[in-house]
Amino acid sequence: MGRSLRLWLICQSLARTERRFGPTPIEARRAAEPSLPDPLAAGDDDGLEVTEHVVPVDGGSISVWVYRASGAEAQPAHLLLPGGAFCYGGLQDVDAIARRYAVAAQCAVLAVGYRLAPEHPWPTAQEDTHAALVWAVGHADELGIDVRRVSIGGISAGGCVAAATALLARDRGGPALIFQLLEIPITDLTLSSRSADRFGKGYLLSRAHLEEAYAAYVPDRSQRRSASPLFAADLSGLPPTMVLTAEYDPLRDEGEAYAARLREAGVRVQTIRAKGHVHSSTYSTMKSAIRYQEATAAALAAAYTNALVGQDAASASALHWSGQDRRGDASPSRFDAMSDVITTDNPGESRFEAHLDGKLAGRAWYTREGNTITFTHTVVETEFEGHGVGASLARTALDQARAEGLTVVPQCPFISSWIAKHPDYADLVKVDQ
Repeated sequence: MGRSLRLWLICQSLARTERRFGPTPIEARRAAEPSLPDPLAAGDDDGLEVTEHVVPVDGGSISVWVYRASGAEAQPAHLLLPGGAFCYGGLQDVDAIARRYAVAAQCAVLAVGYRLAPEHPWPTAQEDTHAALVWAVGHADELGIDVRRVSIGGISAGGCVAAATALLARDRGGPALIFQLLEIPITDLTLSSRSADRFGKGYLLSRAHLEEAYAAYVPDRSQRRSASPLFAADLSGLPPTMVLTAEYDPLRDEGEAYAARLREAGVRVQTIRAKGHVHSSTYSTMKSAIRYQEATAAALAAAYTNALVGQDAASASALHWSGQDRRGDASPSRFDAMSDVITTDNPGESRFEAHLDGKLAGRAWYTREGNTITFTHTVVETEFEGHGVGASLARTALDQARAEGLTVVPQCPFISSWIAKHPDYADLVKVDQ
């Protein structure tokens, strides 16, 4: 069984069980989880060393698995928090994605085994993770990590823990984080979003399962708003962020709402909605899923590169992206994953906008027909010339095209010349037969 399929298979198992019997006790679900080989003994042929460390935390200890290239010098570090609705799973669940990130982003990945509910309810998970962050920075030389480039992220419940830990790090004066990667995250434990109702049954992850898990994680219902990053009083001062959501996920709207609140607080944000996917299916081996895995890995790599040269990073340049498809669809194309409505004077034409420091910095116009997207022209505002806005327009638009499997026609001279200088994007270009 492939490691990357585990989250997907757990959700399928949960859905089958709930159809037959209704929600089952947490202990029974844990017993039914598929077993996987121990990555510490497996020795995958990817050039990575995997070591286990025991980290002291309040009232006990947790395991942290460190993935890093053999013999590499100090690398950026990414703390990765596994999902499992705060009650299930473990470090084996994120082995495949940890390896992907370590290789693709050339970083050390620290998978953090925070303690689970109901034995360890909120706020144990975020306190454990913050302790692991402090430990990692304090043992940077031993671990071979660059403390100037530390990021955090998580999947589903792990995304909630990551977001909460970033808030703790801000409020406690560190350690500093340069980026957060929130993948299909839980942000609202009150289950008040529209998608929680719309996709709460029949889409693998059910509302009933979430309610059971949240009752174990935060038994006092009156505290669930306090445990929800979406309702934090102040989101300013957080690191640049990427939020990945899935189109048919009960958690979709709350993830996108959190991104919107971050943006309102002045945080640089990029959001991607995985078209056609349900909760956790972006970690399968489907071709479209792998594209999203590549997009998140690319965001990590860009964050580390930009931090090294003293830039912020939420995408290639920490710019806020927004777009609206004008083809007459009822909802925006998922290539236009941002929420802002951008209009153009010409029917069928759309554009991206880049906003830097709250000001319009640049625009890229395009048309789309089927799976082909044609970039027609770009404009960078005079005030922002020399700030890398054009390059950021090109890189982010092309990364989105790759994530959606689109073919690019670069009619715009700037986009065309940028691709010529970056041959790793040449595979996107449509070749006339």
